[in-house]
Amino acid sequence: MVDDDSELVLIQAREVRNFYSSHAVPEDEAVLLRFDGWQAVSCDPAVWGTKADLGNVWIVILDHKGRRIGRYYMSVATGYGVKDDGSLEVGGMLVWRPGAGSEAMWAERRRGGPEQPGSWLAYTGEQRATWLEISVNHATHSARNDDPAGTEYEVDGRLVGDLRDFLCAIGEAVNGPGGYFGQSLSALADCLGGDFGATAPFTLNWRYSSESRERLKGDFERIMDVLSRCDVRLL
Repeated sequence: MVDDDSELVLIQAREVRNFYSSHAVPEDEAVLLRFDGWQAVSCDPAVWGTKADLGNVWIVILDHKGRRIGRYYMSVATGYGVKDDGSLEVGGMLVWRPGAGSEAMWAERRRGGPEQPGSWLAYTGEQRATWLEISVNHATHSARNDDPAGTEYEVDGRLVGDLRDFLCAIGEAVNGPGGYFGQSLSALADCLGGDFGATAPFTLNWRYSSESRERLKGDFERIMDVLSRCDVRLL
């Protein structure tokens, strides 16, 4: 847990209970988190003995090497002290709490994955929305240079059933397994402007695009419009 203003690490913990959700979560949801295996870092440990106003903080996710790979904003956080089981209880408003399937997805990222292409296919519907959210969250904490202009990428249209599928697929095509290249059409347009792994103009080999067109319906034309306006050549 990191203080928003000073960037000081307040505590480190082995695990956070009640952080992940099994369903879609609205923005600014009130939660009560339990930190297991925690230790105070840059503050007096005594502050955790009683109720304490923490202000605004970040819940930061670390990988197995201790590197920051993602974070979630918590406003008006309050520490409620140490419980009988030794866990530290902190409540507040979480902005974009990790949604359906997020615990397994973040566990894979913490191990350095995903390693295999198509990992997103193991998830469906609402969980793929979570996949995209985690991909952009992770992307903000990882550096990657843009490929040179003229690079060719490939998307398999047989795997694309809706807009989420296309965004998962093109993120992987450009930036590898678990990669991000937009979580909406407007975000896709932003990524096409550079600094997200690809440099326009480039070529997108959309194999079996006719199958995608049938499933995507109006979204297919909207995707094509974004790509053409950003100087992407379609095969």
